[in-house]
Amino acid sequence: MSIDKVMRNLFAISVYRTQRVREGGAAGVAREGTAASTKAQKPDAVALSDRVREVQKVRDRLDSVPEVREERVQTLQRQVQSGTYQVPVEDLASRLLNLKQ
Repeated sequence: MSIDKVMRNLFAISVYRTQRVREGGAAGVAREGTAASTKAQKPDAVALSDRVREVQKVRDRLDSVPEVREERVQTLQRQVQSGTYQVPVEDLASRLLNLKQ
């Protein structure tokens, strides 16, 4: 599962929990009647778990890593241009066979 999917899922869970808390609070106000209207309401708050913070740190680190490995690309370009690049036939065949499964 990609980090983006994990983050979207964590965000959706957070929103769902926040809505449940709000709905529960609204139900509590409706049940208590006028006594609840005199109580001061607490401001909305969102608390992130340690796991969410950890995932966010990992995501931030991944964002700083380039998507393209420039050294590898340059090496392969030189090999192709000089005619020395050899296609790893066994690896290619293995990967093609795994695509079918």
